[in-house]
Amino acid sequence: MLDAKAVSRFGKLTWGAAGKVKLETRSGNTAKPGVGWSEWQAPAQIGKLGGGNDGGKIASPPGRYLQFRIALEDDAARVRRVISYYVPQNQP
Repeated sequence: MLDAKAVSRFGKLTWGAAGKVKLETRSGNTAKPGVGWSEWQAPAQIGKLGGGNDGGKIASPPGRYLQFRIALEDDAARVRRVISYYVPQNQP
């Protein structure tokens, strides 16, 4: 789980993987997922990126915390890395 330390807008999620994998994210403002957290959502506009990575826009709404889950959908599935990008809201 990512703690952005402040409510943030989430951007791109990238991952390096082999085989068939499925990633989903959800977001919220409490350290323990529960009431007020978004539903699990797959990234939008998934596609191939440079360097052998896949990626897409995080569909989860702004929040302080971002959680992701990975489903390995075949015997060859492996994930090497997951990177998320975000921008914190301006603080007073």
